[in-house]
Amino acid sequence: MHFLLGLISFFLSFNSPVNILPLERHILKIVSGENSVLIISPQSMGLYSAINDSMEYLPLDNIIYNAVNIEGTDTYLLFGRNNIYLFNRFLYLFNKISTTNHTFYYYHGGNSIYLKDVTGTVFLLNMNALIPADTDFTDWEKIKTTDDIKNFPELLPYYIAKGNNIYHYTSAVRFHHKIFAGTDNFGFFIIDKYTGEKKHILNGITGDLKGVISSKNSITFFSDSDIAIIKNHRITFLLDTLFFYPHFYDNISYVSIHNDTIYFSGDNSIYYIKNEGIYKIVNSSFRIHSFLFHKDTLYYATDNGVVKTWGDKNINILPNVATYDIIRSERFFFFATEKGIYVLNNNKVTKMKQFPNIAYKELAINDVAIAAVSDNNESYFMTFSDDSVTYKRINAPLLKGNLYSLDSQIVYIEGNSIYDYPGHNIFPLSEYDITGIKGVQFLHKNAYLFEDNAILFMPVNDIFPFLSHR
Repeated sequence: MHFLLGLISFFLSFNSPVNILPLERHILKIVSGENSVLIISPQSMGLYSAINDSMEYLPLDNIIYNAVNIEGTDTYLLFGRNNIYLFNRFLYLFNKISTTNHTFYYYHGGNSIYLKDVTGTVFLLNMNALIPADTDFTDWEKIKTTDDIKNFPELLPYYIAKGNNIYHYTSAVRFHHKIFAGTDNFGFFIIDKYTGEKKHILNGITGDLKGVISSKNSITFFSDSDIAIIKNHRITFLLDTLFFYPHFYDNISYVSIHNDTIYFSGDNSIYYIKNEGIYKIVNSSFRIHSFLFHKDTLYYATDNGVVKTWGDKNINILPNVATYDIIRSERFFFFATEKGIYVLNNNKVTKMKQFPNIAYKELAINDVAIAAVSDNNESYFMTFSDDSVTYKRINAPLLKGNLYSLDSQIVYIEGNSIYDYPGHNIFPLSEYDITGIKGVQFLHKNAYLFEDNAILFMPVNDIFPFLSHR
């Protein structure tokens, strides 16, 4: 079964054109209000609105350890390590207040909000600060509470067993005719008590983001052990969520979609997915780093060169040269190797003398230029019109996806800005308080920025004026 989630209204802030989809599967706390349900993860929060039956997400710059709803309204208090957040989506309220090293255990709602710390000191919470206060309240509410999952018989047996994994429920609330239930690393469920319908909202892949790869109609991102695909404005999470039998234990190095089938390489094998099963098509004595289909022929890059296979035939067209990436233009194949860049033309492989004889891990190509990223995050751009090579230092934290190729531009990240070659246009991410971007891709007139724990996306024409022709 595939877990699909439409990309609808994920707001980075109330006025920003930047939207967010968090890649977090652990749910810390779920709290309900009058018309909404707040779902807290370590570095983000989601808000379900009963008014329009949709989910929105907001990033957090502080790890949240608890949250409470105020008096059955849609106002929430979120408690972080050093700050409190006062949040009401419908009132466009999202205030951050410093706690000045106080840890609060009790609160009192009503016309005003009061907080009591471990020493018994009381503070009045206004819109922007904590003010010391004296009160004689006796009906304080405890902030740090644990949901008793056994109060929800609908969740029996109170855990989820999938493959070799056991997931436990962490928090649950009743809201109108629904139950919202979060888990320790399997997202959350929305259960309709009348119909029994059970929706599974699962965001994120298992493990750290390793690569991001675009094709004509989709974007694939992956870790060592999991794969997800963005297509038709929906995300499909694979492998760890499908729980193939036998379970998949190899280390993913590359993913490609060919003839609507998902192929991916492990340490020494290439697999494909069909009918929720994993099938092996290549088994190599050497580690596989990348592969490419062209018509009925498969090329794959190994620690011992490039193997070309078709039917039952196999030949190594670049023996004894460790190769890490393969791309092709209309006429040529290009190989990123430990010894430089090689090109295949008319069944003859030669080294491209324009590039330094160093190890390269990734290639990108378009009608204007070819780019190669070295193991030291140095990028070399060669313009086809005059064979000139330009050197740039770029951010290259990913195994694949540090470069994105358009028809006449190659897009990359340097520092905290997005550049393109050869136009050298700049988009400073700091304008939108964005940091930690690992890769950028484009699909369906949207730009997708990939972080470890989130995907940010925005309309291309609104954000990247130098791509306004797209």
